Amino acid sequence: MLVYTEVPGAKLSHYHDANGLEVDVIVEIGTQWAGIEIKMGAHRVEEGAVALKRLQAKLVSKGGTEPAFLCVVTGGGPLHTRSDGVHVIPVDCLGP
Repeated sequence: MLVYTEVPGAKLSHYHDANGLEVDVIVEIGTQWAGIEIKMGAHRVEEGAVALKRLQAKLVSKGGTEPAFLCVVTGGGPLHTRSDGVHVIPVDCLGP
């Protein structure tokens, strides 16, 4: 994920709130943001997608912008986009 910080002005962080909502990686570039969950087991993709969609709903309801993208990085399996718009990306598809 550190490759994202090579973009000028990019910020990499983590989200966790008092209600237990947690997202592994938040990438911010200017006014745009993206959420990334890392789930090595394919059986946990749904869990990651739910957290991402909850964060999106929370931020947008408070006047924030829609994310540039939301994705769950997995240990393997097919590269695809779910019906809710969350991308599922096997770690071996990532590269600089």
